Amino acid sequence: MDAPSLTLDGVSITRADTVRYLGVTVDSTLSYRAHTVAVCAKVKKSVCALHRTFKRCVSVSVLCTLFKVLLRVSLLYCCETTYPTFACDRLRLERTQKFACRLLLGDFRQTSSYDGLLSELRMQALWRTVFTRRLCLIHFYVTAHRHCPADLLTLAHTHNPHLSTRKNHKNSILIPCCKRVSPFIASSFAYNSLPPTIVTLSPSKFKTAISNDSVFNDVCLKLFNTKYDFVTLNYT
Repeated sequence: MDAPSLTLDGVSITRADTVRYLGVTVDSTLSYRAHTVAVCAKVKKSVCALHRTFKRCVSVSVLCTLFKVLLRVSLLYCCETTYPTFACDRLRLERTQKFACRLLLGDFRQTSSYDGLLSELRMQALWRTVFTRRLCLIHFYVTAHRHCPADLLTLAHTHNPHLSTRKNHKNSILIPCCKRVSPFIASSFAYNSLPPTIVTLSPSKFKTAISNDSVFNDVCLKLFNTKYDFVTLNYT
């Protein structure tokens, strides 16, 4: 079945599978696969050029700083929205960063694990950075430090005042029932899994708290092997 034609002020709008807007490639399925592929290709090409140009005249720490400032930001650009839902696309992003880490450290024999490379360069996996940013964004909305569209977030206790606080903290978000788990729903579930002492903090202290390894690992354990789990991937 052909898609209906669209016109605006008498001008026919051409249908396209992908559109680039404000640095983001949006596809017709909103999977952001085209954006992920394009960004990974760009970063791989650029990190090779960066390595060839500066490897003989600067230290590894300087190379790492250049990568973080110039290229890693491309992998994380608008990540709160564009971080892909499908595991294969998330793997593509992580493997691109892993390739860059090996190149920066000269680990061409591939003797180090991904976690070891990140630890040596003092970087985080991309999924962890995205995870933290999304939780911070939700916390901004819940605590009214940032305005959001009407009906985007509904507090569970507002919807059901008799909800028990033994399983849910007072800032728990109502999670809608749907077949497909969106990134927003997965992040909302993670936010509901946080301890009550953390969700009442100010935004600046909240970010510091969820960056703590023990808190972060506790939330990941609650997400492990659930339909909201997007962290247990093999990045080899």
